[in-house]
Amino acid sequence: MLTADHAAEAMGVPQPTPYLLAGKTAADFRRGVNFAVGGGTALDPGFFEGRGLKIFVPVSLRNQTAWFKNALQLLGSVHGNSPCLILLARVSMYRHA
Repeated sequence: MLTADHAAEAMGVPQPTPYLLAGKTAADFRRGVNFAVGGGTALDPGFFEGRGLKIFVPVSLRNQTAWFKNALQLLGSVHGNSPCLILLARVSMYRHA
């Protein structure tokens, strides 16, 4: 489960729809939207490629930010200035002591 899934469960609301599985209309996001991608990075793929590194998931924070802006535009055109909850979470599979 992702952080957003745990938060939805704790609040008793439906889990948000994964952005990459949605149909890209405002109706698809009526229960929320989750932009998380397993293996996504904060840095663009070009950063890694320029250093001779190969990444497995070519999705970066830049992609997720663009998806977020697109969802805001879609929802804003339908719902105007309705209140909303935005949850941002940093998740890392690496633990540092």
